[in-house]
Amino acid sequence: MIEGFWEPMTAHGRKPFPGWAPRRSVAGIATAALFAMALWGCTGAQGGGNRPRAEEGTLDLRAWSFATGPADLDGTWEFCWGSLYSPADFHGAAEPGARGTIKVPSTWISARNRGGSLPAYGHATYRLTVLLPEEAPRLSLRVPASDTAYRLFVNGRELFANGRVGRDSASSQPLHYAPVYLGLPQAASLEILMQMSNHDFPRPGLRDSLLLGDARALRWESEKSLALDLFVVGAIFIMAIYHLGLFYLRQSDRSSLYFALFCLSTLARLLVTGEGAAYRFTPVTWEIGSKLEYLTLAGWAVALLFLRSFFPREISLKVLVPVNAVIAALSGVVIAAPVAVFSRMLLVFDIVSILMIAYVLFALGLALARRREYAAVCTAGIVVFFAAVVNDMLLGYRLVDSVYVMPYGLFVFFFVQSYLLSSRFSHAFTMVEDLSHTLEERVVERTRELELERNKLEKINRLMDEEIDMARRLQEQLIPMKGPADFISTLYHPMRKVGGDFFDFIQFRDTDRIGIVICDVSGHGVSAAFITSMVKTILLQAGGRKNDPAELIKYMNAILYGNTAGSFCSMFYGIYNRRERSILYVNAGHNYPLIIDDGGIRVLKGEQGTILGVFDNGQIEAMRKGYTAAEERLPAGGKLLLYTDGLTEARHMDGGEVFFMDEAMNEVLLAHRSMPCGEFTGALFRRLVEFRGSDSFEDDVAIVCLDIV
Repeated sequence: MIEGFWEPMTAHGRKPFPGWAPRRSVAGIATAALFAMALWGCTGAQGGGNRPRAEEGTLDLRAWSFATGPADLDGTWEFCWGSLYSPADFHGAAEPGARGTIKVPSTWISARNRGGSLPAYGHATYRLTVLLPEEAPRLSLRVPASDTAYRLFVNGRELFANGRVGRDSASSQPLHYAPVYLGLPQAASLEILMQMSNHDFPRPGLRDSLLLGDARALRWESEKSLALDLFVVGAIFIMAIYHLGLFYLRQSDRSSLYFALFCLSTLARLLVTGEGAAYRFTPVTWEIGSKLEYLTLAGWAVALLFLRSFFPREISLKVLVPVNAVIAALSGVVIAAPVAVFSRMLLVFDIVSILMIAYVLFALGLALARRREYAAVCTAGIVVFFAAVVNDMLLGYRLVDSVYVMPYGLFVFFFVQSYLLSSRFSHAFTMVEDLSHTLEERVVERTRELELERNKLEKINRLMDEEIDMARRLQEQLIPMKGPADFISTLYHPMRKVGGDFFDFIQFRDTDRIGIVICDVSGHGVSAAFITSMVKTILLQAGGRKNDPAELIKYMNAILYGNTAGSFCSMFYGIYNRRERSILYVNAGHNYPLIIDDGGIRVLKGEQGTILGVFDNGQIEAMRKGYTAAEERLPAGGKLLLYTDGLTEARHMDGGEVFFMDEAMNEVLLAHRSMPCGEFTGALFRRLVEFRGSDSFEDDVAIVCLDIV
């Protein structure tokens, strides 16, 4: 039974740790003592008396009490290089030959084969027999995180496989870099067999101890370790967000930004190491996790920038530029290349990290010698962290027999770093407080002056509001709020209190004829409303030109040209003959009217002339864009709809790019075509408001609807 817990506990954490700043060495000593006690506690927890050791592939635990804790399976295991044996192979008539032994934990590179070391890439079989006490509790096996693909058998039964085990790179690849907890069967002894293959990573084999112990105790230890990992991850993430907020509020000081970025780069490694939270809660694979871990080298770049923000004379740009170039190149290799390529550069990554550690310590030594502020405690925190980095590197190469202490180094560093930044901001805040006392009287005086100005502005605003209300009332007098006959309906909805859309009707002696004008002035508000009043005045002065749409439009353009302060307007003017059901019209750059009947929707698409107020009539004629009247008979029982672009180009309140005319307009026009024009106009506007999600629009809306009877 597989419990399914994973824990990457890699040995090659690498990151710089910039600064901190207490002014008393007591804080640094206390921090170092805290780290030493934590380290002692870790080693003490795993140290231990006369533990049984495996000898020649057999581990005798018959005298071991699992109540005292789990037993590690360290010692010499049986080892078969270049072969992938199954449990049945060891119980047949002919047992495997060429069987040797290997020390666990270690890499198989350390094993000897015909007088030389084994290669890093290949495959092998590990085997261990464990003799158990008669009354052993329900046991579980903790298999450490491994970069090497493996299959694990216990008493002939396969319990777990980390990826694919094969004899070449095409058939072999690990899946997860995380520890596994496996429930074991009750038995007097355990035969543990592991097939392992490696074609990707330079440190293959069982590099860490397997643990055998009470199932509940191992699970409890795993949950505690996972909780600690998640606590550290959550704390660092909160610190990153907090310092990003500080940088947002005070962008002149980039130290908070560099620290936040370093926190985020550290999170990636923490999530794919330790108890492997990323593997437990996300679909992260071994390859992705390996890339994330190696990419934490980029933390050096922001760490050095952070240190330079405190010690600009000690951290030289001449060093930073090439260092960042090297880090960028190595990061590019990690991103672009498969694990089998960049993992072989592990030594390069470690050398770069060691060189950076040496340079940072040199720079901090200069800062101490020059008595820079914050240098003492900053150095103490970084030294503790660097010690943890070096320890984990050496442990990864199995050059020392210790434990992984990176979380403790991170804790010390971030504690020191938080103190440093807090000291800086506290100092800045104290300066602000001092300045605030000096500025307080000036603020009071300035506030009094601003109140006087505010009162003046409020009075001016009231006067402006009154004038705009007056303009609105005047515009309401200019625009007819109802049609001149029952078969004509209107709707006007300005974007603001006053708008730039306009329509009007012209009465003739022949009561069967009605002139219909609709126009749209560029812009909105008072300036556009002023031009609509000019249009109304020109209509009143047009005289007999009203009988000829082309002449009226030309007359309108002649007066507007040069008198609109850069504005312009589109206009449609038509003379509807009710008796003949025809319309004589000119379109000066306005939206095409729509004809709606049982046959569908079509446009009244005569020749469209140039908008008004941009060119004089002579220029328009020269461009062959003059105003020519057209006449068309209209279908009985249908409708003629005139409108401005505030109707067709209305959009959703959420800022989408879909217009009313594209999504809903045709549907509502056809659905309500049989209604009288007044009800039809109301239904159209209600659908427009529903589509928009509000009765507030981005443009003025004007509608004239005519029932063709």
